[in-house]
Amino acid sequence: LLAAPSTARYALERYDELSATLSWQMGVTFGALGAMTATLVQGQPYTTVVLTAATLTLVPGPGTVLLGAPGTTTLTGTKFRFSFNNGRTWLLYTSVPTSIVVRTVLSGGIMVSSIEGAALFSGVVRLALLADPSQEVILDQSADLYPIGGRLQVASASATSSPQSPAPALTFLYTTASMTGRPAGPTAPLLMYAMPHHVPLFRTPGAPFVQPSLAVRTIRGKLTGVVGATWKLSYPMRPSSGMPSWDAPTPIARPDQVQAIIATLLQEKDYLPTAGDVYFGGAEVASIARNLVITQDILSRARQYDLSSSTVQSLATLVMSLTSTLRSVVIPRISGGLDSALAYDVTWGGLLPRASFKDKGANFGNAVYNDHHFHYGYLVYACAALARVDPLFAATYRNALLDIVRDYANPSITDSWFPFARHMDFYEGHSWATGLDVFNDGKNQESVSEAVNAYYAVQLLGSALGLTDLEQWGGLLLSMEVVSGQAYWQIPSTSNIYPKPFADKKVVGMLWSSKVDYGTWFGDQMEFMFMIQAIPFIPASEQLLSPAWVAESWQVLQAVFSRPSPALNDGFRSFLYMFQAVIDPQAAWQQLMAMSPARFQGPWAHHSKSAALYWVATRPTALPISGTPNPTPLPGPSPCVCPPPS
Repeated sequence: LLAAPSTARYALERYDELSATLSWQMGVTFGALGAMTATLVQGQPYTTVVLTAATLTLVPGPGTVLLGAPGTTTLTGTKFRFSFNNGRTWLLYTSVPTSIVVRTVLSGGIMVSSIEGAALFSGVVRLALLADPSQEVILDQSADLYPIGGRLQVASASATSSPQSPAPALTFLYTTASMTGRPAGPTAPLLMYAMPHHVPLFRTPGAPFVQPSLAVRTIRGKLTGVVGATWKLSYPMRPSSGMPSWDAPTPIARPDQVQAIIATLLQEKDYLPTAGDVYFGGAEVASIARNLVITQDILSRARQYDLSSSTVQSLATLVMSLTSTLRSVVIPRISGGLDSALAYDVTWGGLLPRASFKDKGANFGNAVYNDHHFHYGYLVYACAALARVDPLFAATYRNALLDIVRDYANPSITDSWFPFARHMDFYEGHSWATGLDVFNDGKNQESVSEAVNAYYAVQLLGSALGLTDLEQWGGLLLSMEVVSGQAYWQIPSTSNIYPKPFADKKVVGMLWSSKVDYGTWFGDQMEFMFMIQAIPFIPASEQLLSPAWVAESWQVLQAVFSRPSPALNDGFRSFLYMFQAVIDPQAAWQQLMAMSPARFQGPWAHHSKSAALYWVATRPTALPISGTPNPTPLPGPSPCVCPPPS
């Protein structure tokens, strides 16, 4: 079929959240001259195809030869076993009895094997790797039932949960078919593979039964067999489960730190973005928004921090100033004439900066939908922070803000304007940054931490707009990214995902569909690999950055400070100190205080100096100031009521 003439047709027949069904056919009428249909579902122990009047053919890879004496043999039945010289054994199942001709011959001085049906075949064919002889019984028992689709069910915002009785945040519902027509049940269970991050999430009644005896090693760790057409995954996603808020979970530790952060906030009050693109420029806009949020947090704790009335008034004025500044830089990026302003792409159904319509390579390939969650996550964070304090902005631009969310984190499966959750891979539990580009190694994602930031921004926008379901949706995507980020990007000594010596690197720079890289798109310096998995440092980072992993990584990372060449970039130097603060906030504070605010601007200006100091001063390992936050909020500035642009 793959070598068919020009009359052959190939099509995507249907797809859903967990599968895609492809068809190949000869001629105009389906099945007239041979056809094949395959539903691709991640986690299948079997490759499953449906043939119609086609020749069943297996093609071993180069140099792969069947074990046994050369010659020709005809086998008949519904189950076949093929063992090869590479040590692998495969099991083949057919829905009806068929005959297969097996040949091993000398051709061109080398042995060559072929496996081909004796006649045209119509029916279902399943092929499974037998990793261990003990697994054959399980594979035999489960060969009949196969998946033909998969849907998602997301918990509602009103669902209750507790550590003792966790409610499933996400459910996989697989649709099945039988090779023999038997109904699904105990005698015909659906067998699938779960990834390492799945198994700990099977904590609710109705979760699939785990078959630990059925396991296979992959590039992403050990896949474990599970039985059941319904998967209930208990991702933490509710406030009671630790969903991050706007502010750090702990207050600023020392009075001198409070004063230093206030002084730096006031020093940075007139800062404006210097980059006009959607990534670096977006990060700068988010940096202004972060200063606004930090200022509000300090104001809310004025009594706890024992702030003078003049300081309170200065901070209240700063809130007004930052709100006005943020409005002036956010609105042109939503609807203005800047090259970074967004417009709808009717071809692929998404939002693109104006510059991307002119230059497909601009903005890191944004025009082909690379990195949209990275880019727009910073903008959505800034919009959320502004909407929180400016009701008029929230009301005027509400639909535009939701459109940006629809571009990269659309919660609707039926939306005809934007795809559902564009970047998220629900089986893998993380996003892919790759858009329409095709790579030999499949899709990839470099910065899992910026993906976390993107979904954290969705959660905050839901909070700012009073949309509980959107807040919950952002929390789910955030939780998924954190769980898989810790499993597949971070490599603590307790991890068994990657073998040595790669595991000694402690971090994955880029995760691909079929490989794992210790490198980045922009260079192979050690600090690049680690910090691109940490920035930006936000309240959601509390969940992502495991102190145990940071402590082990810091032992490796310290070498960059004594490296003679290349010189350590100021932006990455500040990132490193923020990373260090997870385990040693006192040392990090001293280093960051010695850096001037100007060194936090320009390229890689993902944090202001104020935000860096605030992060360090609110680490849980620091000694907090005694007291409690204000029982009631202090009077603050009136909301901005600037008229919208004409």
